[in-house]
Amino acid sequence: MATSLKIRLFANKSLLHGGDFFQIRCCCHIINLIVQAGLNLIDGVICKIRNVAKHLKNSIPKKKKFYEIAEKSFHLNTRKRLRSDCCVRWNSTFLMLDRAVYFKAVLDHWGQRDREFGIFALSEEEWEKVANLHKFLKVFYDVTNQFSASKHPIANIYFRRVWEIHRKLIETANGPYDFMVDMVRERQVKFNKYWSEYSLILSCATVLDPRCKLELVEYCYSKLYGKISARKMVQNIKNTLYDLFEEYMLRSTSVSSPKIGTSSGSDVGNHDADSFEDYELFLSKK
Repeated sequence: MATSLKIRLFANKSLLHGGDFFQIRCCCHIINLIVQAGLNLIDGVICKIRNVAKHLKNSIPKKKKFYEIAEKSFHLNTRKRLRSDCCVRWNSTFLMLDRAVYFKAVLDHWGQRDREFGIFALSEEEWEKVANLHKFLKVFYDVTNQFSASKHPIANIYFRRVWEIHRKLIETANGPYDFMVDMVRERQVKFNKYWSEYSLILSCATVLDPRCKLELVEYCYSKLYGKISARKMVQNIKNTLYDLFEEYMLRSTSVSSPKIGTSSGSDVGNHDADSFEDYELFLSKK
């Protein structure tokens, strides 16, 4: 369908830049592939955590005792609760892991004192895998939530969110967690294809945000490819923007543009602190 529509619009000279940016595929599909593969790595551990939540939910006295210990002995916020998940929704599984990590100390304590509960207890090695995967998946969870927002436009933030995923994949593929390395490298192939096809137009949208401009794009590319390659890529973005503007000028009419409400979405200041920790230093050297 998309191909047929593109051919027809191209024949009518209705597409900018030769139709190169006619279709931008959804990044969430790639995210889902990566996340599901990650969850499969610790499927057995996830089953244990799922059973822990069910075990406490089915016993009111045990549940009450568990949260009393959490509050009095470990000083945790018991307004938070262990969560069950829906197996077909990875975001709910992530939230289940998130709460399990929060209550780790209590779960370890409980497992040593309750024989029935002990069969669900996680070893230190299993907890380490959960903690590392939780940290890995949090980037994807946050990005998916932002992409799913409906009350403000996301074109201007799309590039840097996809960049955060790209950087996280590279970091994990070269990291010390062997159980995740092969999975990440396999999924990188699909993600790299997506990035190579769409990073140019995503960059253009980011440059048009006055809070970002070319500096943010150059910073992001320099983190992935180095300063020299980043400058070449930024020059390509400039050339593309000039081409798009010239085409727009040729096609422009006297019809006034509709007013667009201001976005309440994330600005450069709302990004993950770790990802952009030296961005201010980068700007100061410009």
